[in-house]
Amino acid sequence: PMSGKPAWDEIWKRAVRECREGNGNNPVHRTGPLEHQFTNLTATWDTISRLAPGNEANDMVINVWFRELVRWFTTGKTPLDHDVYVFDTQFYQTGHPGCLCHGTPTTVLMDHHTRKTVDKRGLLGLFGFDCIVVPMHVGSGTHWAFGYVDFKHKQFELYDSMLATQDPDACIPFAANMARFFTEYAELRGVALPHDFEKWSHTTNTGVYGEPMPQQPDATSCGYYMLAAAEQRITRRQLTDMAMVVRRRITRILTSRVYS
Repeated sequence: PMSGKPAWDEIWKRAVRECREGNGNNPVHRTGPLEHQFTNLTATWDTISRLAPGNEANDMVINVWFRELVRWFTTGKTPLDHDVYVFDTQFYQTGHPGCLCHGTPTTVLMDHHTRKTVDKRGLLGLFGFDCIVVPMHVGSGTHWAFGYVDFKHKQFELYDSMLATQDPDACIPFAANMARFFTEYAELRGVALPHDFEKWSHTTNTGVYGEPMPQQPDATSCGYYMLAAAEQRITRRQLTDMAMVVRRRITRILTSRVYS
């Protein structure tokens, strides 16, 4: 536990109790919402229960964490020296229609995932960022991984805590999907494609120092391993096993109204 603050399991238990019973002048019922003051998102009982050991992260947990990271990077005391764009979890899902992997028109993807934020970058749009993070809901929609697009080093990267390999070929499907998206994206924006993606390199589960991504020890913690690895990749730190640290942070974020 962090000094001066409740232990993680106590924070979670109190959050559960709050969802079940309500809290003072701000009642929060078991099926009701828990407002999150920073991201304007709403956490429900289901989201809070997902934070318990043995449970899987859902879209709400993933999106909250990435939005908080972006907020920290842009307003914190030690901002990044590179611009990062993070797609939401509805963009890349291999088991669901309406996303990149199922041939959804790029115009639809742009409307749903990029227009509000990216249009502020002018004609370059997404190409005006240094790197892009793509949360990936893969398989039948029960497993989390993420892809990383590094424009500066011209590289596609895949991180999957269930893959016990660093074979770069495992990244090829992600690279092909993103290259197709970027090609159509450039055409729709009326700009020249700034990269020849066919010449880019690929890596799998390999950090910036060549270290392998930590492997999850069970069948349920993939989302938290993904989030930990994504944070460390974005900040260019060595990949380490931070899954429980991330789980604890998200609990505090979602319960910040009480435990800030």
